[in-house]
Amino acid sequence: MTTKTKKNHHEAQSSKGPYKVFLAEMQKMLDLLNTSDRMSYYPADIRHRMFSLKYLFTSPAKGNEFVTGVELHHIDAKTRELLHQKVIPYEKIKISHYQLLLLNCYLKTRYELAKKDHLNGLLDDDLLKRYSDVSGKGEDAFLQCFLLDHLKILTQMSNPEHKYFALDLTPSLANSVGGNRVKLTVDVFAFPPNKQILHIHDFPRPVYAMGTGTIHHSINWTNIDAHLLGDSYHGPSEQLGVYIQSHALKRLQERLDILDQYALNYTLWNNTVSIKQVYRYKGYYLLPYLLHDIKVGYLVARIIDDRFIIITFLFITHNSSPEGERLKQITGLTGRDISYWKIDRLSAFMNLDEAKYPELIAL
Repeated sequence: MTTKTKKNHHEAQSSKGPYKVFLAEMQKMLDLLNTSDRMSYYPADIRHRMFSLKYLFTSPAKGNEFVTGVELHHIDAKTRELLHQKVIPYEKIKISHYQLLLLNCYLKTRYELAKKDHLNGLLDDDLLKRYSDVSGKGEDAFLQCFLLDHLKILTQMSNPEHKYFALDLTPSLANSVGGNRVKLTVDVFAFPPNKQILHIHDFPRPVYAMGTGTIHHSINWTNIDAHLLGDSYHGPSEQLGVYIQSHALKRLQERLDILDQYALNYTLWNNTVSIKQVYRYKGYYLLPYLLHDIKVGYLVARIIDDRFIIITFLFITHNSSPEGERLKQITGLTGRDISYWKIDRLSAFMNLDEAKYPELIAL
């Protein structure tokens, strides 16, 4: 499609107005479900009712002074992209979060019609129950998906050394064709890093608290249960705050070199948000670091001033890791060899010949 054609297509869509675009999108959704139902079968008031059930979206707004316009634009673009990805299994196909919303508009209106027919004695109880079971679930499921999409993007943008993001969702009524529609307004909040200075090896060093943005414009700071630390912890706390040093963030970026910053932020959060197990090894705590359930290394931590401090990241082949020691025993490779052959980073393993390097794959 040429640029001119794309422009004309966009102008044509815009000239239809939101209501006509909705009808076209609804019909596409019905066709996708292989139903013989047509939007043209319904009178105008029923079509208007379906339209009134569709949430009205607005672009995210700045919740406080720490959010920039560039960040808002990124959030808006990425959440709209997620909105239209077909990821939800439905019958024999996959539908997008947006199509789930359309499906809810359709089913809820059909349920209202079915209920009316039931009161008039035209519908049996079994059919009414089927509509009742399906209708309403789509609305709750969509709102959950909508919030999770936004939280996913905000988590990808959150970095303990720079800023954390959270949101607040405000529903309100907006006048529209067929009655009032619910408008969803997302306010985005950013928070400066929770930075503390601790004396590590007799030098003052900054450490940054780990946390998670919430849907209540706040940050939940991450803790680790003291009982996971075993007999090596003798402090008074039942939970210890989790912090990370800049050095660990730098090592993550170097070793997981095929991941962009958004992916690094998200995987760091995913591996620390709910710590269930740590290992004691050579005087340190090792927290396994997983990518898609595959262990690629360890976050290395110490207890300092009653805080759980992540001091560095070890790639799986590092000679200070359990797997790195096994690799040395199997191959005789030293730490210098591993660095020289660049098998101390994720990119080295992406196109590795499994038949030629079974020991590395086995790690």
